[in-house]
Amino acid sequence: MPVYDLGYRVWEGKRRGPLLRWLAIPRFAYMDLAGRKAAIYVFSMAWMPFLLLAGYIYLLVNYRFLQTLGIPARILFPIDAALFNLLLDLQLFFCFIFAVMLSPDLIARDLHHRAIVLYFVKPISRWEYLLGKFAILMSLCLLLTWVQPALLFLIQWAVRPEDPTWRTTLWRADLGVLRAITLYGWTASAGVTLLALALSALVRNPRHVATTLLVFPVGAWMVAGVLAEVLGTAFRVLSPLHAMRELGTWFFGLPTDARAPVWAAWLSWGGLAALCALILVWRLRRAARGGVA
Repeated sequence: MPVYDLGYRVWEGKRRGPLLRWLAIPRFAYMDLAGRKAAIYVFSMAWMPFLLLAGYIYLLVNYRFLQTLGIPARILFPIDAALFNLLLDLQLFFCFIFAVMLSPDLIARDLHHRAIVLYFVKPISRWEYLLGKFAILMSLCLLLTWVQPALLFLIQWAVRPEDPTWRTTLWRADLGVLRAITLYGWTASAGVTLLALALSALVRNPRHVATTLLVFPVGAWMVAGVLAEVLGTAFRVLSPLHAMRELGTWFFGLPTDARAPVWAAWLSWGGLAALCALILVWRLRRAARGGVA
């Protein structure tokens, strides 16, 4: 219901329990999300690669079962950095799906109905409001891009055969893969979340937020592709998706066919994240002053 009384003022009393205040925002958002069948279907599909790879790991270490099936172990691909990188690229796609589903309800609906002032008259600050909204999508993205591959890594590391050189592989390979998973997961999740929040705060009509979030990455990908064909392959990193994939290959230490330096990918992804953060601060500051964005 729209709010027409603009006589609300920001809370000036004493605030208590800062952790519980902003956690209330994602808690109610997840309660609403749990009632959506589409969200449950997408979340279930996002965990299918994890289940398939967990079964594949069991198959790799069970030599007798392989012999029973008549499958030679040499034809099976190993669980290595390239496979984890591919898994994270796939989960990035599901993160964008969740961003499209949640973006209209993040900030746009509050601004459209002038209801954001109702948050600020409560004992909650503008930054706590933003943190609560950020946690809604960020937590879901981390479940897919960090928790899921980290669990898969622990399963693979726990069931692998004993190796006399385990100390060497632990420091050179195992912890390197886990570090890459952490860097990729947190960097990608933060970028997707900031982009969804910024577009949700920038687009006035909540109905158009999801469409804008779909069009922006695809349009940026097409424009970057055209510039890459005309000016050189280095311009592909102007696409946020391509920049994140390039960062992923760099995190995992994999070879890449792009000619753009890694700092260009960092500049593209980091610049977009910084721009989104500035948009959020600007829009919420205007809303807090007059209730109108």
